[in-house]
This record gives sequence, structure tokens and C-alpha cells, in this order.
Amino acid sequence: QNMAHKKRFAAQVIKRFESAVQDFAGNAATIQRDALLGELAKLAQCWQAHNASELAKATDDLFSLFQRAFRDVAPEMTSSARSAAIAPQATTGYVPDMSPHTVAAQPPVAATPIPQVTVENHDDKAWRDTLLKVAAILCERQPESPQGYRLRRHALWQTITSTPQAESDGRTPLAAFPVDMMDDYL
Repeated sequence: QNMAHKKRFAAQVIKRFESAVQDFAGNAATIQRDALLGELAKLAQCWQAHNASELAKATDDLFSLFQRAFRDVAPEMTSSARSAAIAPQATTGYVPDMSPHTVAAQPPVAATPIPQVTVENHDDKAWRDTLLKVAAILCERQPESPQGYRLRRHALWQTITSTPQAESDGRTPLAAFPVDMMDDYL
């Protein structure tokens, strides 16, 4: 029964990958494409070793589907890369470096100007508000960076310096979490 569940779940995952083939092929870098094909080959071998030939075949079919999509997208990318390289060269004589390393090394350019924050530290509440403003700006401009989330957490919890008073059995005078709100989280 456990292997039947694994097979059914794996088949569902493979179906989801099939629906994302074109999108991934159009947006993935060459390194990502090669890594995906390598992992799919390993997965097919793994299913073959576990006597799940139908999943191995489905994985091989997915591998072929991705290969075809990569081949179809490759000519489009080279022609658009050529036209992007020719246009600046014709007007300025400058040939841009089209290697993926230079593109990845450049920091993203922000579309909006950097907001000004006035640092107010005359009391705890003003300092907390300043930290929350900076954290909001960091989270908005760099959502992939954990720094803004850490700063927000620090701003919210910085005033807690000790544990709450507790009875001998561990109960605290703090109110319990409302059950109706708990249902929203489950």
C-alpha cells in the first residue's frame, strides 16, 4: 500500500511538471536546464531500481518533453540575443558582453527612488516605529533577503527581556489564544 501511495503521488508530481514545461523552458538559464535534465535522468534510474517501470517511463517522457521544449526555445533565444547585441553596436560601436556571469553580477536597478527615513530615537516607541519603517522598505525592495524580516522581528520583540511570571504548574496570567482565531490558522 505504501508503494502504491508513492507511485500515485509521484505521478501527480510528474503531471504538474508537464504543465510547467513551456514556462520553464522560456525562463530558465542553461545551467538550470542542464541541472533539471540531469535530475530527471537520476530520477528515472531511481524508479527503475525500485521496480517502478511505469514511473521511470513517465520520467523519461518528461525528460524528452523538456528536451524538445529547450530545443524549440533555443533558436528563439539566439536570434533575440543577436538582435539585442547588434542594435547597440550599430549606434555606438560598443559590443556588450552577453555572458550570463556579467548579467547575474549586476545588481537589480530599483524603479522607485530610495525613500528617506527620519531616525527618531527619543523614546522606545519612536525607535520601534523607525525600525519598522526601515524593515518595511527592506522587505519591499528586497523581498528575497531575510534582513528586512529579521529587523521587523527585532523591532517587535526587542522590549521583551524576560519570561512572564508563571504559577508552579507553568500557567501564566496571559490569556489563551482564542479558539475561533485558531481555526483560521489550521
